[in-house]
Amino acid sequence: MGDTPQLPTPESSVEEVTEEAAEPTVAGSRTSRSSRPSWRHRPHPRVRVVFLAVAGAMSIVIAAGSFASVQAVHAIDRNFTVLHDYTGNGGPGAEHCTLRTCLPIHPDPRCFTQVCNYLVLGDDSRYGLSKQQQGEFGRSTKNEASRSDTIMLVHLNIPKHHTTIVSIPRDLYVYIPGHGYDKINAAYSYGPGVLVQTIEHLSGMPINHYVAVDFAGFENLVGVIGGVPVCVDKPMVDHLAGLYLKRPGCYNLVGQQALGFVRARHIEGDLIPDFSRISRQQIFFRALLQKLISAGSLLHLNALMHAIRHNVTIDQHLNVYALQDLLNEMDLQGQNGVDFRAIPAAPFTQNGIDYVRAMEPETSEIFSRIKNDQPLYQLGRELPLTGMSPANIKIKILAVGTDTTRAAQIASYLSRAGFNVLPVAPAPPNLTKNQVRWAPDAHEQRKTLAHYIKGVRYVKGITYGPGGTIVIVVAPHFPGQVGAGS
Repeated sequence: MGDTPQLPTPESSVEEVTEEAAEPTVAGSRTSRSSRPSWRHRPHPRVRVVFLAVAGAMSIVIAAGSFASVQAVHAIDRNFTVLHDYTGNGGPGAEHCTLRTCLPIHPDPRCFTQVCNYLVLGDDSRYGLSKQQQGEFGRSTKNEASRSDTIMLVHLNIPKHHTTIVSIPRDLYVYIPGHGYDKINAAYSYGPGVLVQTIEHLSGMPINHYVAVDFAGFENLVGVIGGVPVCVDKPMVDHLAGLYLKRPGCYNLVGQQALGFVRARHIEGDLIPDFSRISRQQIFFRALLQKLISAGSLLHLNALMHAIRHNVTIDQHLNVYALQDLLNEMDLQGQNGVDFRAIPAAPFTQNGIDYVRAMEPETSEIFSRIKNDQPLYQLGRELPLTGMSPANIKIKILAVGTDTTRAAQIASYLSRAGFNVLPVAPAPPNLTKNQVRWAPDAHEQRKTLAHYIKGVRYVKGITYGPGGTIVIVVAPHFPGQVGAGS
Protein backbone atom coordinates (compact mmCIF):
# COMPACT_ATOMS: atom_id res chain seq x y z
CA MET A 1 0.00 0.00 0.00
CA GLY A 2 1.48 3.31 -0.99
CA ASP A 3 1.16 6.76 0.46
CA THR A 4 1.31 10.14 -1.23
CA PRO A 5 4.33 12.40 -0.73
CA GLN A 6 3.82 15.01 1.93
CA LEU A 7 3.56 18.59 0.86
CA PRO A 8 5.11 21.37 2.91
CA THR A 9 2.71 22.80 5.44
CA PRO A 10 3.24 26.42 6.55
CA GLU A 11 3.88 26.63 10.26
CA SER A 12 1.49 28.97 12.03
CA SER A 13 -0.67 28.96 15.09
CA VAL A 14 -4.43 29.02 14.92
CA GLU A 15 -5.68 32.58 15.16
CA GLU A 16 -9.14 33.29 16.47
CA VAL A 17 -10.72 36.57 15.43
CA THR A 18 -14.09 37.39 16.95
CA GLU A 19 -16.46 39.29 14.72
CA GLU A 20 -19.30 41.19 16.33
CA ALA A 21 -22.09 40.68 13.85
CA ALA A 22 -25.77 40.11 14.24
CA GLU A 23 -26.39 38.74 10.77
CA PRO A 24 -27.89 35.27 10.76
CA THR A 25 -26.01 32.39 9.19
CA VAL A 26 -26.96 31.99 5.56
CA ALA A 27 -29.01 28.84 5.11
CA GLY A 28 -28.15 27.03 2.32
CA SER A 29 -27.14 -21.87 10.13
CA ARG A 30 -28.11 -21.85 6.35
CA THR A 31 -31.66 -22.32 5.26
CA SER A 32 -33.48 -23.29 2.11
CA ARG A 33 -34.06 -20.43 -0.30
CA SER A 34 -37.51 -21.76 -1.09
CA SER A 35 -38.67 -20.68 2.35
CA ARG A 36 -37.40 -17.13 1.98
CA PRO A 37 -39.44 -14.35 0.39
CA SER A 38 -38.20 -12.57 -2.72
CA TRP A 39 -39.06 -8.89 -2.64
CA ARG A 40 -39.04 -8.01 -6.30
CA HIS A 41 -41.88 -5.57 -6.63
CA ARG A 42 -40.14 -2.57 -5.07
CA PRO A 43 -36.87 -1.61 -3.34
CA HIS A 44 -36.61 -3.71 -0.19
CA PRO A 45 -34.93 -2.50 3.00
CA ARG A 46 -32.13 -4.89 2.09
CA VAL A 47 -31.11 -2.34 -0.45
CA ARG A 48 -30.53 0.02 2.37
CA VAL A 49 -29.06 -2.41 4.90
CA VAL A 50 -26.48 -3.34 2.34
CA PHE A 51 -25.66 0.32 1.83
CA LEU A 52 -25.58 1.19 5.50
CA ALA A 53 -23.84 -1.93 6.64
CA VAL A 54 -20.82 -1.01 4.59
CA ALA A 55 -21.21 2.70 5.20
CA GLY A 56 -21.60 1.79 8.81
CA ALA A 57 -18.82 -0.54 8.60
CA MET A 58 -19.73 -4.00 8.08
CA SER A 59 -22.12 -4.93 5.35
CA ILE A 60 -22.93 -7.18 2.50
CA VAL A 61 -22.26 -4.70 -0.26
CA ILE A 62 -22.60 -1.05 -1.05
CA ALA A 63 -22.48 -0.44 -4.72
CA ALA A 64 -24.93 -1.42 -7.35
CA GLY A 65 -24.67 -2.52 -10.92
CA SER A 66 -26.83 -4.54 -13.24
CA PHE A 67 -27.66 -8.20 -12.79
CA ALA A 68 -26.16 -10.52 -15.32
CA SER A 69 -29.07 -12.87 -14.86
CA VAL A 70 -31.62 -14.03 -12.31
CA GLN A 71 -29.76 -17.32 -12.11
CA ALA A 72 -26.57 -15.53 -11.11
CA VAL A 73 -28.38 -13.75 -8.33
CA HIS A 74 -29.78 -17.03 -7.03
CA ALA A 75 -26.28 -18.51 -7.04
CA ILE A 76 -24.90 -15.62 -5.01
CA ASP A 77 -27.84 -15.60 -2.63
CA ARG A 78 -27.32 -19.28 -1.78
CA ASN A 79 -23.80 -18.58 -0.51
CA PHE A 80 -24.87 -16.38 2.38
CA THR A 81 -25.17 -17.83 5.86
CA VAL A 82 -28.79 -17.34 6.90
CA LEU A 83 -30.17 -17.37 10.43
CA HIS A 84 -33.81 -18.40 11.08
CA ASP A 85 -36.25 -16.49 13.22
CA TYR A 86 -36.25 -17.57 16.85
CA THR A 87 -39.82 -18.24 17.95
CA GLY A 88 -39.56 -20.55 20.93
CA ASN A 89 -43.26 -21.41 20.62
CA GLY A 90 -43.55 -24.07 17.96
CA GLY A 91 -43.02 -21.93 14.89
CA PRO A 92 -41.17 -23.15 11.77
CA GLY A 93 -37.77 -24.46 12.74
CA ALA A 94 -38.35 -23.72 16.43
CA GLU A 95 -37.48 -27.29 17.44
CA HIS A 96 -33.90 -26.62 16.31
CA CYS A 97 -33.67 -22.96 17.30
CA THR A 98 -31.67 -21.50 20.14
CA LEU A 99 -30.45 -17.96 20.66
CA ARG A 100 -27.03 -19.23 19.54
CA THR A 101 -28.32 -20.26 16.11
CA CYS A 102 -31.42 -18.10 15.51
CA LEU A 103 -32.48 -14.48 15.80
CA PRO A 104 -35.32 -12.93 17.84
CA ILE A 105 -35.76 -10.13 15.32
CA HIS A 106 -38.94 -8.27 14.43
CA PRO A 107 -39.59 -8.08 10.67
CA ASP A 108 -41.79 -5.06 10.04
CA PRO A 109 -43.69 -4.00 6.90
CA ARG A 110 -42.74 -0.41 7.72
CA CYS A 111 -39.21 -1.26 6.57
CA PHE A 112 -40.54 -0.78 3.04
CA THR A 113 -41.74 2.77 3.46
CA GLN A 114 -41.15 4.20 6.93
CA VAL A 115 -38.44 3.31 9.44
CA CYS A 116 -36.21 0.30 9.97
CA ASN A 117 -33.55 -0.77 12.48
CA TYR A 118 -30.59 -2.92 11.50
CA LEU A 119 -27.99 -4.47 13.76
CA VAL A 120 -24.72 -4.42 11.82
CA LEU A 121 -21.75 -6.37 13.15
CA GLY A 122 -18.11 -6.92 12.45
CA ASP A 123 -17.42 -10.53 13.44
CA ASP A 124 -13.84 -11.10 14.62
CA SER A 125 -13.77 -14.62 13.16
CA ARG A 126 -10.47 -15.22 11.30
CA TYR A 127 -11.91 -18.05 9.24
CA GLY A 128 -11.33 -17.33 5.58
CA LEU A 129 -8.05 -15.47 6.11
CA SER A 130 -4.75 -16.91 4.97
CA LYS A 131 -2.83 -19.13 7.40
CA GLN A 132 -0.32 -16.34 7.92
CA GLN A 133 -3.08 -13.86 8.74
CA GLN A 134 -4.80 -16.35 11.06
CA GLY A 135 -1.54 -16.78 12.94
CA GLU A 136 -1.06 -13.03 13.22
CA PHE A 137 -4.55 -12.56 14.63
CA GLY A 138 -4.30 -15.58 16.92
CA ARG A 139 -7.24 -17.68 15.73
CA SER A 140 -7.55 -20.16 12.92
CA THR A 141 -10.56 -22.41 13.40
CA LYS A 142 -14.13 -21.87 12.29
CA ASN A 143 -15.69 -23.43 15.37
CA GLU A 144 -14.18 -21.11 17.96
CA ALA A 145 -16.60 -18.60 19.45
CA SER A 146 -16.44 -15.22 17.79
CA ARG A 147 -16.90 -11.80 19.30
CA SER A 148 -18.66 -8.75 17.94
CA ASP A 149 -15.61 -6.67 17.13
CA THR A 150 -17.70 -3.80 15.75
CA ILE A 151 -21.32 -3.10 16.74
CA MET A 152 -23.54 -0.55 15.04
CA LEU A 153 -27.24 0.16 15.27
CA VAL A 154 -28.44 1.57 11.95
CA HIS A 155 -31.73 3.48 11.92
CA LEU A 156 -33.25 4.35 8.53
CA ASN A 157 -35.90 7.00 8.11
CA ILE A 158 -36.92 6.35 4.52
CA PRO A 159 -39.41 9.22 4.01
CA LYS A 160 -36.80 11.71 5.21
CA HIS A 161 -33.95 10.00 3.32
CA HIS A 162 -31.92 10.05 6.50
CA THR A 163 -29.85 7.42 8.28
CA THR A 164 -28.41 7.45 11.80
CA ILE A 165 -25.55 5.06 12.56
CA VAL A 166 -24.90 4.63 16.29
CA SER A 167 -21.57 3.07 17.28
CA ILE A 168 -21.67 0.97 20.45
CA PRO A 169 -18.37 0.60 22.36
CA ARG A 170 -17.34 -3.04 22.62
CA ASP A 171 -16.37 -2.50 26.29
CA LEU A 172 -19.80 -1.09 27.21
CA TYR A 173 -21.03 -2.47 30.52
CA VAL A 174 -24.57 -3.72 29.89
CA TYR A 175 -27.18 -6.15 31.09
CA ILE A 176 -27.11 -9.31 28.97
CA PRO A 177 -30.50 -11.06 29.26
CA GLY A 178 -30.09 -14.41 30.97
CA HIS A 179 -26.41 -13.83 31.74
CA GLY A 180 -26.13 -10.77 33.95
CA TYR A 181 -23.83 -7.77 33.46
CA ASP A 182 -20.72 -7.83 31.29
CA LYS A 183 -19.08 -6.14 28.33
CA ILE A 184 -21.44 -6.00 25.40
CA ASN A 185 -19.07 -7.86 23.09
CA ALA A 186 -19.35 -10.84 25.46
CA ALA A 187 -23.04 -11.12 24.55
CA TYR A 188 -22.10 -12.33 21.07
CA SER A 189 -20.21 -15.29 22.54
CA TYR A 190 -23.59 -16.56 23.81
CA GLY A 191 -24.99 -16.33 20.30
CA PRO A 192 -26.21 -13.61 17.93
CA GLY A 193 -29.71 -13.95 19.33
CA VAL A 194 -28.48 -12.93 22.76
CA LEU A 195 -26.72 -9.92 21.29
CA VAL A 196 -29.94 -8.87 19.57
CA GLN A 197 -31.79 -9.11 22.87
CA THR A 198 -29.06 -7.09 24.56
CA ILE A 199 -29.22 -4.28 21.99
CA GLU A 200 -33.01 -4.17 22.23
CA HIS A 201 -32.80 -3.94 26.03
CA LEU A 202 -30.22 -1.16 25.76
CA SER A 203 -31.92 0.90 23.07
CA GLY A 204 -35.60 0.27 23.71
CA MET A 205 -36.03 -0.27 19.96
CA PRO A 206 -36.83 -3.47 18.03
CA ILE A 207 -34.20 -4.94 15.72
CA ASN A 208 -35.80 -5.57 12.32
CA HIS A 209 -32.83 -7.03 10.43
CA TYR A 210 -29.35 -8.40 11.03
CA VAL A 211 -26.13 -8.30 9.01
CA ALA A 212 -22.68 -9.51 10.04
CA VAL A 213 -19.45 -9.76 8.08
CA ASP A 214 -16.18 -11.33 9.19
CA PHE A 215 -12.58 -10.19 8.77
CA ALA A 216 -12.06 -11.87 5.42
CA GLY A 217 -15.29 -10.44 4.04
CA PHE A 218 -14.29 -6.95 5.07
CA GLU A 219 -10.85 -7.26 3.48
CA ASN A 220 -12.30 -8.72 0.29
CA LEU A 221 -14.90 -5.99 -0.02
CA VAL A 222 -12.36 -3.21 0.38
CA GLY A 223 -10.08 -4.96 -2.08
CA VAL A 224 -12.68 -5.36 -4.81
CA ILE A 225 -13.43 -1.62 -4.79
CA GLY A 226 -9.74 -0.80 -5.08
CA GLY A 227 -9.16 0.33 -1.50
CA VAL A 228 -10.41 3.27 0.53
CA PRO A 229 -8.50 6.57 0.44
CA VAL A 230 -8.00 7.97 3.95
CA CYS A 231 -6.02 10.97 5.21
CA VAL A 232 -4.69 11.01 8.78
CA ASP A 233 -3.36 13.89 10.87
CA LYS A 234 -0.72 11.90 12.77
CA PRO A 235 1.26 8.65 12.55
CA MET A 236 -0.84 5.60 13.38
CA VAL A 237 1.05 2.42 14.22
CA ASP A 238 -0.45 -0.59 16.01
CA HIS A 239 1.61 -3.77 15.76
CA LEU A 240 -1.19 -5.95 17.16
CA ALA A 241 -3.65 -4.70 14.56
CA GLY A 242 -1.09 -4.75 11.75
CA LEU A 243 -1.48 -1.02 11.07
CA TYR A 244 1.55 0.93 9.83
CA LEU A 245 0.77 4.50 8.78
CA LYS A 246 4.11 5.94 9.79
CA ARG A 247 3.51 9.62 9.05
CA PRO A 248 0.66 12.07 8.52
CA GLY A 249 -0.76 12.13 5.04
CA CYS A 250 -3.04 10.29 2.66
CA TYR A 251 -3.10 6.55 2.05
CA ASN A 252 -5.12 4.10 0.01
CA LEU A 253 -6.07 1.48 2.59
CA VAL A 254 -6.44 -2.12 1.39
CA GLY A 255 -6.24 -5.56 2.96
CA GLN A 256 -4.71 -5.76 6.41
CA GLN A 257 -4.10 -2.01 6.56
CA ALA A 258 -7.82 -1.27 6.07
CA LEU A 259 -8.75 -3.88 8.66
CA GLY A 260 -6.09 -2.59 11.02
CA PHE A 261 -7.37 0.96 10.71
CA VAL A 262 -10.87 0.08 11.91
CA ARG A 263 -9.63 -2.33 14.61
CA ALA A 264 -6.58 -0.57 16.11
CA ARG A 265 -6.69 -0.10 19.88
CA HIS A 266 -3.03 0.56 20.68
CA ILE A 267 -2.11 3.78 18.89
CA GLU A 268 0.12 6.26 20.67
CA GLY A 269 -1.83 9.24 21.93
CA ASP A 270 -5.18 7.43 22.31
CA LEU A 271 -6.40 8.15 25.83
CA ILE A 272 -9.41 5.83 25.69
CA PRO A 273 -8.66 3.21 22.99
CA ASP A 274 -12.25 2.01 22.56
CA PHE A 275 -13.42 5.57 21.89
CA SER A 276 -10.55 6.44 19.54
CA ARG A 277 -11.27 3.31 17.53
CA ILE A 278 -14.91 4.35 17.10
CA SER A 279 -13.71 7.72 15.80
CA ARG A 280 -11.45 6.02 13.23
CA GLN A 281 -14.24 3.68 12.17
CA GLN A 282 -16.50 6.64 11.51
CA ILE A 283 -13.73 8.34 9.50
CA PHE A 284 -13.22 5.18 7.45
CA PHE A 285 -16.88 4.65 6.71
CA ARG A 286 -17.46 8.28 5.76
CA ALA A 287 -14.50 8.10 3.34
CA LEU A 288 -15.76 4.74 2.05
CA LEU A 289 -19.19 6.19 1.47
CA GLN A 290 -17.70 9.10 -0.45
CA LYS A 291 -15.92 6.73 -2.82
CA LEU A 292 -18.89 4.46 -3.30
CA ILE A 293 -21.37 7.19 -4.20
CA SER A 294 -19.02 8.79 -6.73
CA ALA A 295 -19.78 8.02 -10.37
CA GLY A 296 -16.35 6.54 -11.02
CA SER A 297 -16.59 3.88 -8.31
CA LEU A 298 -19.67 1.97 -9.37
CA LEU A 299 -19.04 -1.75 -9.61
CA HIS A 300 -20.93 -4.71 -10.93
CA LEU A 301 -22.89 -6.50 -8.28
CA ASN A 302 -21.44 -9.89 -9.18
CA ALA A 303 -17.87 -8.78 -8.42
CA LEU A 304 -18.84 -7.53 -4.98
CA MET A 305 -20.93 -10.53 -4.10
CA HIS A 306 -18.29 -12.94 -5.32
CA ALA A 307 -15.74 -11.29 -3.04
CA ILE A 308 -17.75 -11.67 0.15
CA ARG A 309 -20.24 -14.46 -0.58
CA HIS A 310 -18.81 -16.85 2.06
CA ASN A 311 -18.27 -14.22 4.75
CA VAL A 312 -21.70 -12.70 5.36
CA THR A 313 -24.46 -13.73 7.77
CA ILE A 314 -27.97 -12.27 7.41
CA ASP A 315 -31.44 -12.90 8.78
CA GLN A 316 -33.83 -15.06 6.74
CA HIS A 317 -35.89 -12.11 5.54
CA LEU A 318 -33.04 -10.56 3.52
CA ASN A 319 -32.04 -11.40 -0.06
CA VAL A 320 -30.34 -9.62 -2.96
CA TYR A 321 -33.04 -9.13 -5.57
CA ALA A 322 -33.46 -5.39 -5.03
CA LEU A 323 -29.77 -4.38 -4.92
CA GLN A 324 -30.03 -2.85 -8.38
CA ASP A 325 -32.16 -0.10 -6.80
CA LEU A 326 -29.56 0.73 -4.17
CA LEU A 327 -27.92 3.51 -6.11
CA ASN A 328 -31.16 5.49 -6.23
CA GLU A 329 -31.40 5.49 -2.45
CA MET A 330 -27.72 6.42 -2.14
CA ASP A 331 -28.22 9.35 -4.48
CA LEU A 332 -31.20 10.52 -2.45
CA GLN A 333 -29.33 10.36 0.86
CA GLY A 334 -25.82 11.30 -0.15
CA GLN A 335 -23.19 12.17 2.44
CA ASN A 336 -25.41 14.69 4.14
CA GLY A 337 -28.10 12.07 4.72
CA VAL A 338 -25.90 9.87 6.94
CA ASP A 339 -25.35 10.87 10.55
CA PHE A 340 -22.73 9.13 12.72
CA ARG A 341 -23.18 9.03 16.49
CA ALA A 342 -21.87 7.03 19.46
CA ILE A 343 -23.42 6.03 22.76
CA PRO A 344 -22.43 8.67 25.33
CA ALA A 345 -20.18 6.79 27.71
CA ALA A 346 -17.36 7.17 30.24
CA PRO A 347 -14.66 4.72 31.37
CA PHE A 348 -14.58 2.99 34.76
CA THR A 349 -12.81 0.06 36.38
CA GLN A 350 -14.44 -2.76 38.32
CA ASN A 351 -12.59 -5.70 39.91
CA GLY A 352 -9.51 -4.73 37.93
CA ILE A 353 -11.33 -4.83 34.58
CA ASP A 354 -11.73 -1.75 32.39
CA TYR A 355 -15.22 -0.98 31.14
CA VAL A 356 -17.14 1.97 29.79
CA ARG A 357 -20.54 2.91 31.23
CA ALA A 358 -23.38 4.52 29.30
CA MET A 359 -24.02 8.02 30.57
CA GLU A 360 -27.53 8.89 31.70
CA PRO A 361 -29.81 10.56 30.88
CA GLU A 362 -27.92 11.15 27.62
CA THR A 363 -28.05 7.53 26.42
CA SER A 364 -31.78 7.16 27.05
CA GLU A 365 -32.34 10.52 25.39
CA ILE A 366 -30.42 9.70 22.22
CA PHE A 367 -32.33 6.44 21.70
CA SER A 368 -35.65 8.09 22.51
CA ARG A 369 -34.96 10.81 19.95
CA ILE A 370 -33.89 8.31 17.30
CA LYS A 371 -37.00 6.22 17.95
CA ASN A 372 -39.26 9.26 17.63
CA ASP A 373 -37.28 10.79 14.73
CA GLN A 374 -36.42 13.92 16.67
CA PRO A 375 -33.27 16.05 16.24
CA LEU A 376 -30.23 14.72 18.09
CA TYR A 377 -28.39 18.03 18.36
CA GLN A 378 -25.03 17.37 20.06
CA LEU A 379 -25.97 14.00 21.59
CA GLY A 380 -23.35 11.36 20.86
CA ARG A 381 -21.26 13.55 18.56
CA GLU A 382 -18.09 13.23 20.64
CA LEU A 383 -16.68 10.95 23.32
CA PRO A 384 -14.67 11.94 26.42
CA LEU A 385 -10.93 12.59 25.96
CA THR A 386 -11.24 11.74 22.27
CA GLY A 387 -12.48 14.85 20.51
CA MET A 388 -15.02 15.04 17.76
CA SER A 389 -14.61 12.65 14.86
CA PRO A 390 -14.25 14.33 11.45
CA ALA A 391 -17.19 12.14 10.36
CA ASN A 392 -19.42 14.29 12.57
CA ILE A 393 -18.24 17.63 11.18
CA LYS A 394 -19.88 19.31 8.21
CA ILE A 395 -17.65 21.41 5.96
CA LYS A 396 -18.59 23.90 3.24
CA ILE A 397 -15.90 25.02 0.78
CA LEU A 398 -16.35 28.47 -0.78
CA ALA A 399 -14.16 29.16 -3.80
CA VAL A 400 -12.81 32.66 -4.46
CA GLY A 401 -12.78 33.60 -8.15
CA THR A 402 -13.59 31.51 -11.17
CA ASP A 403 -10.79 28.96 -10.80
CA THR A 404 -12.11 26.32 -8.39
CA THR A 405 -9.22 23.85 -8.80
CA ARG A 406 -7.69 24.54 -5.41
CA ALA A 407 -11.08 24.46 -3.70
CA ALA A 408 -11.80 21.07 -5.27
CA GLN A 409 -8.43 19.76 -4.03
CA ILE A 410 -9.17 20.85 -0.47
CA ALA A 411 -12.67 19.34 -0.67
CA SER A 412 -11.25 16.02 -1.87
CA TYR A 413 -8.60 16.03 0.85
CA LEU A 414 -11.10 16.64 3.64
CA SER A 415 -13.48 14.02 2.23
CA ARG A 416 -10.66 11.47 2.42
CA ALA A 417 -10.03 12.59 5.99
CA GLY A 418 -13.60 11.58 6.78
CA PHE A 419 -15.30 14.98 6.98
CA ASN A 420 -18.83 15.47 5.67
CA VAL A 421 -17.96 17.85 2.82
CA LEU A 422 -20.75 19.66 1.01
CA PRO A 423 -20.43 20.64 -2.68
CA VAL A 424 -18.06 23.50 -3.46
CA ALA A 425 -19.82 26.83 -4.01
CA PRO A 426 -18.73 30.37 -5.03
CA ALA A 427 -17.64 32.67 -2.21
CA PRO A 428 -19.72 35.81 -1.64
CA PRO A 429 -18.10 39.08 -2.82
CA ASN A 430 -17.06 40.12 0.70
CA LEU A 431 -14.93 36.99 1.20
CA THR A 432 -11.72 37.23 -0.81
CA LYS A 433 -9.00 35.86 1.51
CA ASN A 434 -8.12 32.36 2.69
CA GLN A 435 -9.77 31.66 6.02
CA VAL A 436 -11.72 29.18 8.12
CA ARG A 437 -14.97 30.54 9.56
CA TRP A 438 -16.61 28.88 12.55
CA ALA A 439 -19.61 29.70 14.70
CA PRO A 440 -19.17 30.24 18.46
CA ASP A 441 -20.88 26.91 19.25
CA ALA A 442 -18.50 24.94 16.98
CA HIS A 443 -15.43 25.03 19.20
CA GLU A 444 -14.90 21.25 19.19
CA GLN A 445 -15.37 21.09 15.42
CA ARG A 446 -12.74 23.81 14.99
CA LYS A 447 -10.29 21.97 17.23
CA THR A 448 -10.57 18.82 15.11
CA LEU A 449 -10.31 20.67 11.79
CA ALA A 450 -7.20 22.52 12.99
CA HIS A 451 -5.32 19.20 12.88
CA TYR A 452 -5.96 19.01 9.12
CA ILE A 453 -6.07 22.63 7.86
CA LYS A 454 -3.00 24.65 8.90
CA GLY A 455 -1.42 27.94 7.95
CA VAL A 456 -4.83 29.60 7.58
CA ARG A 457 -6.55 32.27 9.66
CA TYR A 458 -9.43 30.93 11.78
CA VAL A 459 -12.26 33.44 12.23
CA LYS A 460 -15.06 33.10 14.78
CA GLY A 461 -18.27 34.74 13.61
CA ILE A 462 -20.61 34.50 10.65
CA THR A 463 -19.96 31.33 8.67
CA TYR A 464 -21.82 32.17 5.43
CA GLY A 465 -22.80 28.52 5.15
CA PRO A 466 -25.67 26.19 6.12
CA GLY A 467 -26.37 25.90 9.82
CA GLY A 468 -23.95 23.71 11.75
CA THR A 469 -21.15 23.91 9.17
CA ILE A 470 -17.61 25.19 9.26
CA VAL A 471 -16.84 27.23 6.15
CA ILE A 472 -13.43 27.26 4.45
CA VAL A 473 -12.80 30.11 2.04
CA VAL A 474 -10.30 28.95 -0.58
CA ALA A 475 -8.50 31.36 -2.89
CA PRO A 476 -6.12 30.13 -5.64
CA HIS A 477 -3.10 30.66 -3.33
CA PHE A 478 -4.52 28.56 -0.45
CA PRO A 479 -1.50 27.07 1.42
CA GLY A 480 -0.48 23.49 0.79
CA GLN A 481 -1.83 20.80 3.12
CA VAL A 482 -0.56 17.24 3.53
CA GLY A 483 -2.32 15.17 0.88
CA ALA A 484 -4.38 18.04 -0.53
CA GLY A 485 -2.39 18.49 -3.72
CA SER A 486 0.02 21.27 -4.57
